[in-house]
Amino acid sequence: MSLDFSKDISVSGEDQVIQHLYGSTHIYEQILDLKFRISPEAFFQINTDAAEILYKSAIELACASESSTVVDICCGTGTIGLCFAKSCKQVLGLELIQQAVDDAKENAKINGIENSEFFAGKAEEILSSVCYKAKSDDVIGIVDPPRAGLHQKAITQLRKVRNLKKLVYISCNPNAALKNFVDLGRPMSKTMQEEPFVPIKAVAVDMFPYTKHCELVVYFERWDIVSKKE
Repeated sequence: MSLDFSKDISVSGEDQVIQHLYGSTHIYEQILDLKFRISPEAFFQINTDAAEILYKSAIELACASESSTVVDICCGTGTIGLCFAKSCKQVLGLELIQQAVDDAKENAKINGIENSEFFAGKAEEILSSVCYKAKSDDVIGIVDPPRAGLHQKAITQLRKVRNLKKLVYISCNPNAALKNFVDLGRPMSKTMQEEPFVPIKAVAVDMFPYTKHCELVVYFERWDIVSKKE
């Protein structure tokens, strides 16, 4: 007997209709002693052992304090932000996919994390309003965008947030993210407002051994901070 699922799952362009047929509606993974619920449409790092190294690297580079607000941009199921939660005052996450945002909120509940909020929307449209909710003048941005990188409008919004002084950018395709890096570091102009971001440190994490793919973690600081250190 053959099974025809064509009426249950249909794909047309970017529109996907997913219908639950059997078994659990979610899968669960564990990273850095935290449990995460994952929906079918949500992104999650499949190499969880390497993901722990990746997230630890981001946490170490960011050097968040008890007074810091961490803004997790393209937060997915909230993994990176929630891993930061115990070492900062507040976590604010934003993500395009509503289902992933629902997962992030549920993951905060599962792990008893109360200092986090998550919002659905395009980074270029809601980034400023989310950052406005920061309870601290010490704001650290964490960016883990899709392979193509962040929309340029999102970069201009990042530049405008005055109290965002540190930025950790995680890229699965550094070549595609190169334009984002250049725009972050452009001199101030009518388009690129506030001080530029300067790359300070970079760490490569081999997420998929024996392939050419490698995650790159780059830590940036505002130029006004860097220039004071010199």
